[in-house]
Amino acid sequence: MSKSINPYISNSIATAANTEEYNKFLTAFNKEQEFKAKVTAFEQALTTVDGCKVQDESYAAMPVSHRFADGLYIREWESPPDQIVVTEIHKVSNPIFLMEGDVTLLTEAGAERVTPPWYTITSAGTRRILYTHTKTKFVTVTRSDHLDATSLREKLTYGDYSEVIKDFPEIKQIAKFIKALEK
Repeated sequence: MSKSINPYISNSIATAANTEEYNKFLTAFNKEQEFKAKVTAFEQALTTVDGCKVQDESYAAMPVSHRFADGLYIREWESPPDQIVVTEIHKVSNPIFLMEGDVTLLTEAGAERVTPPWYTITSAGTRRILYTHTKTKFVTVTRSDHLDATSLREKLTYGDYSEVIKDFPEIKQIAKFIKALEK
């Protein structure tokens, strides 16, 4: 018995142009999944390094301040030079501003060295590895009516990528679809 595939999808993939687009999508999707696995492995490897600080433990050396204004949560984070930081996985999109410093950001798109003035929009599901070349200060702004920084962390970040799939089940469906097409 043949597999049941949506005829619209299978017909659209049949053209050369759409096959090229599908291949681009597949390459990007696989690259993103590979990056996520490597970041997770890198973070786990860091926990075995003597003197490595993880999450809240590092805040003494990397102070974080929390401010609230009219439904906005403003988080300011500072880091000394020569630090490697694995960011948390964001649940919501928000702007991030580099106010001070020189930082290399590593994402699935590659490495980018940035200095102020610089900002970008962090998409939901994003995670980065940072290297701070100098003293660094970032500011993020997120819409929120909550006024407790501890509970906000749980509302705004995922613990790991398995939680992302729970909120975005289409990611799991896309992966299944790709595996079916590759057979």
